[in-house]
Amino acid sequence: MNRQLFQVESVKESNLEEIVQFLIDNFAQTEAILASLKMDEDQKCLKELSVMIRDLVQDSLQCSSTCVIRDPDTRKIDGIAVACKTSIFDKQIDRLCAYEFEQQPVRDAVEFLKYVFNKLDVMYYLNEARLSKPFAAVRYDAFKGEHLRPPIVMQAPEKFTSVYAMLAKFQ
Repeated sequence: MNRQLFQVESVKESNLEEIVQFLIDNFAQTEAILASLKMDEDQKCLKELSVMIRDLVQDSLQCSSTCVIRDPDTRKIDGIAVACKTSIFDKQIDRLCAYEFEQQPVRDAVEFLKYVFNKLDVMYYLNEARLSKPFAAVRYDAFKGEHLRPPIVMQAPEKFTSVYAMLAKFQ
């Protein structure tokens, strides 16, 4: 019996809410920063986080590489690949910097994201880290944002204590 274990589908506008909910249900509990901030335990935080996720997913709908992976029997989403065209990256960064969320954990996460995205400026990052190639880790303990001792703690026994950013230029 040759049963297909998963099905890859392109994403449509009609999938937007389903994808956002999947990410809220899964990503907010498993991603180290969001899990540490315990956003999944606060409905107000989840509501604000969903605004940011919805914007990101909405942008990614323009990219043909964005897709969902479904269980062929239940038709439930098992995974999502979110891609972004480089032409809208600057718009996304501008929007990230413009968010004005009320919930402190969401504001903490956004501030860290701003720090990471600032490090995605290749020339800045290479100069700051004195690197000869565009790949390195952006460590949370190097974060110099609003909180000198921020409320984000990597939980043991995590193998990785860094948030990694791969810098790549696509032609």
